Amino acid sequence: MVTLLQRYFPSSGQRKSILHWIFFGMAGVIWLMFIPNSAYIITEIRHLLDYCPVNSLRDVCVSGVWLIMFYFLYSVVGWVSFVLLLDQMKNFLRRAFNTELSRIFVLVVIPIISLGVLLGLINRFNSWEIFIQPLIILDVMLTYFTDLIYLANWIVFTLGLYILYLGGDILFKKRGAKTNNFSIQKEDANSGE
Repeated sequence: MVTLLQRYFPSSGQRKSILHWIFFGMAGVIWLMFIPNSAYIITEIRHLLDYCPVNSLRDVCVSGVWLIMFYFLYSVVGWVSFVLLLDQMKNFLRRAFNTELSRIFVLVVIPIISLGVLLGLINRFNSWEIFIQPLIILDVMLTYFTDLIYLANWIVFTLGLYILYLGGDILFKKRGAKTNNFSIQKEDANSGE
């Protein structure tokens, strides 16, 4: 979705028509509906809590020990996807509008993503159900602001996503900077020949 926005939405300072704004609005809503799925993958590691029978020797399941690596890797893929997809939209907003908006965007959208993940995790809604049952979903969303337990889950999950995003953003930017520096040094060495 962001790739389409980058291709067809004018950069900052360029004139934007009503069709550009409609396209931006529709693409943004679709992106926002499906971005929680990347963070939801992180929660798949929860299956480790109940995959062993209660009476397992030393609480270890010999037949399913390989699942630990599978769930861990699956969660890492979700974390990386979450960070990269959020960065992709942030970079688009920086290019199309300004840097300040892109920073505010991250602060605002992570709690929304967190709420989306919890609606799927606890209430078992799918992203597309917003089209079929919008009033039911809105009613359930209000529970996260009126019930103390739901609110606490949302706050803790939001803080966790902030930490995962910031950690991933720092880690991936350092990695990208090292890769870019290496390619620049390599180009400089080749140009000297």
